[in-house]
Amino acid sequence: MYLNQSEDFQKHMQLNEDGQFYVAYKNYLFQSVFQPICFANKEIFAFEGLVRIEDKQGNRIRPDAFFRSPELTFVDAVNISLLCGSLHMRNFAQSVHKTKKIFINTPPTVFQVVSHDKTAVNALLSLISRLGMSAEQMVYEILEFDEGDMQVILSGINILKQHGISIAMDDYGMNGSNKSRAEALRPSIIKLDKSLLDNYINHQSEELETSIKLCRELGAKIILEGLETQEQLQKVSHLGIDMYQGYLLGHPQPLATMANGIPA
Repeated sequence: MYLNQSEDFQKHMQLNEDGQFYVAYKNYLFQSVFQPICFANKEIFAFEGLVRIEDKQGNRIRPDAFFRSPELTFVDAVNISLLCGSLHMRNFAQSVHKTKKIFINTPPTVFQVVSHDKTAVNALLSLISRLGMSAEQMVYEILEFDEGDMQVILSGINILKQHGISIAMDDYGMNGSNKSRAEALRPSIIKLDKSLLDNYINHQSEELETSIKLCRELGAKIILEGLETQEQLQKVSHLGIDMYQGYLLGHPQPLATMANGIPA
């Protein structure tokens, strides 16, 4: 059964000794880390919430392997995705950066649930309000998984857009994150995969330049992922890219918590 009530989420939320929220769901623990998304001058535009996963024995599990595991049921995958989004929001809202935007990774299946579950949408909007945030701070980042009914996904996306929530497309250039999906989704932000940057640095410029052109045609802001060195930034600085993300600008880590925190 899907989690769609505030109390459903609350029972899985716990606080660690550092005042950070984490999620306990079945045999796994989920924690938040955040990576900055910055303008070319390194001013912070937003943070992306990322999840760190452990089993009950303390073994770290790679998120991509976890969410692609054939052992993960559809319902559990949706519930965990919803819980991780709620987790990131709680930790972000008690941080010193709470006035910035927050990006939340979301598989296409979650948008399918949103398309027909008003209770889940109302729970999300209620949480945003309770945390002292606004819907305009929220950016739901649709993952590159090539799955789901596109028309139903679009219906869920449009519902979130109607409430002021933005949509970003993750990892453009990888798997299902391609031109046809970008044209169907019409996201306000497109994140270009690190592979496009790497190819550009290795003198294979056409793919990155074509991707930037598509973003401009769709009216989408551009985030280039995987920026690791100042030299890379200098080599792409003339391309008119809006924002960047990568180790040069910051590693994923917990955000410093305000002294008073937030109500659970």
